[in-house]
Amino acid sequence: MKDGLLAKLLGDKATVFRAGYGRYFSRSLAAGLISTSVLGDGFLQPVGCQNPNTAGVCTGTGQVTPANAFRIGVDGTNAPVGAITPTLAIPVTPGVNAPYATLVASLDQNWRPARTDQIDFSIQRQLKGNMILEVGYVGTYAANLYQGIDFGNVPYMTKLGGQTFAQAYQNMYYALAAGKNPAPQPFLETALKGSSFCSGYSSCTAAVAATQSGQILTQSVTNLWSDLDTSWTAFGPALTSSTQCFYCYAYTSDGYSNYNAMVVTLQKRYSAGLTVNANFTWSHALGLISTNQAYTLDNAGNAFNLNSDYGPQFFDRRYSFNLLSSYQLPFGKGKRWGNNANPVLSRIISGWTISPILSAASGTPINFNTGSYQEQGQAFDGDLSAEAIPITGNSNLSHSPQFNVNATGTVAVGGNPANGGSGANFFSNPSAVFNNFRPFILGVDGRTGGAGTVYGQTRYNLDLGITKDTRFTERVGAQLFFQAFNVTNHMEFTDPSLSLQNPYYFGVLGPTNATQGQYNALTLGGAGASANYTRIIQIGLRVSF
Repeated sequence: MKDGLLAKLLGDKATVFRAGYGRYFSRSLAAGLISTSVLGDGFLQPVGCQNPNTAGVCTGTGQVTPANAFRIGVDGTNAPVGAITPTLAIPVTPGVNAPYATLVASLDQNWRPARTDQIDFSIQRQLKGNMILEVGYVGTYAANLYQGIDFGNVPYMTKLGGQTFAQAYQNMYYALAAGKNPAPQPFLETALKGSSFCSGYSSCTAAVAATQSGQILTQSVTNLWSDLDTSWTAFGPALTSSTQCFYCYAYTSDGYSNYNAMVVTLQKRYSAGLTVNANFTWSHALGLISTNQAYTLDNAGNAFNLNSDYGPQFFDRRYSFNLLSSYQLPFGKGKRWGNNANPVLSRIISGWTISPILSAASGTPINFNTGSYQEQGQAFDGDLSAEAIPITGNSNLSHSPQFNVNATGTVAVGGNPANGGSGANFFSNPSAVFNNFRPFILGVDGRTGGAGTVYGQTRYNLDLGITKDTRFTERVGAQLFFQAFNVTNHMEFTDPSLSLQNPYYFGVLGPTNATQGQYNALTLGGAGASANYTRIIQIGLRVSF
């Protein structure tokens, strides 16, 4: 191709198109396939007597009170373990034909090995100056990933009196947050009708508001339902944690994720003393924040709708750039400048090589959480709190440390110098940011935000090598080298703790907040250390003969 527009774009035998596809399967760990199955009630899972009462019955959560709980030394010298028989019925059902169990694990009968489909496409173009430019796309789509699910999730979609529990919770939250008494909620009035729980109150809604306001205002949805679970008159206890098992956990392969990236690579082969290898990646990683198979008790945020957890992954670094280069300075004999210098000056100015290594990347998501880990009624093994919701958007958030921040009021004051803090914060005005977010509210919000909708600090590092080669004779020479790590000597903090239920340390950077420190700090003997340490300079001399 020698003529026309395509010839100018693609060159004459200077362009290569590449494409590929692959499918990969992950191993299924024996611990999940075998050990999990035998951890069901009656196998390797020991049976315990939860919340025994004076009648010698092993009950569940919220089933006993100080008036009827079994007390060793008062109601007898031995706990009523006689309720646990050495022979269990087949099939065994905790709380039905066997005692209440602490943990019952199971493996989904539809378990499948995780699979990953990968697609890539790139265009490589040879340019003038011994340079090669390549632009490509990489897409990774994973399915059947490990996903833990607990059967004890709150059935928030249950509808009574023309209203769901989620709608009742939403209305009560807004009323209590405004300092008002909530109006009677049809769901609560129907579900608790005739219950002793409502005795002495004008309505069942008033009873819930008076006794459960703390759970409602802190989005502790599971605790709220659990406290009411034994008082429902319309349908009886609904949580497995009330009557069967505190953790009713299942290993499933229902998780999924994807990764899409554009990759640009520029290589310059050695010429005119210069070599360059640089790459830039623009990517997005989304998924259900699934954990690996070796993890347990990691319940989905919403087992009834896994897609509500879909969002950025913890490793979702949107932009990254890396540069590795080497440049021989054009001074001395045979070079552009100083070619005719006297021998002494020529030895001084020639043989210098500069080799920088630069890396820079945007931050990863920060879990700016509501704080209860029960926002959608996930069972008592929820491991990811729903993200706080921005009220007017979050486009003005910083991605670098702010110094000399002297917070006022109740937000971020733990970082003030007067309280022993460093005055460093992720935000220049932490109170304004804190007040611009509200909690995730069941019945209003449908997505938990994944690993986070607020992204952390931009990261960068520069290392530099300077080498001086000198030839004294044909056989004798010396090399003097200087190596500097973290040339700019900059400090990088770990990303801050962000929680609506922890305003005292909101956004605080530095050792006053126990969760903060140096980002990937170098420690003696540490592996995988990053460049976040004070500048280190090494000087060496090598003589050859």
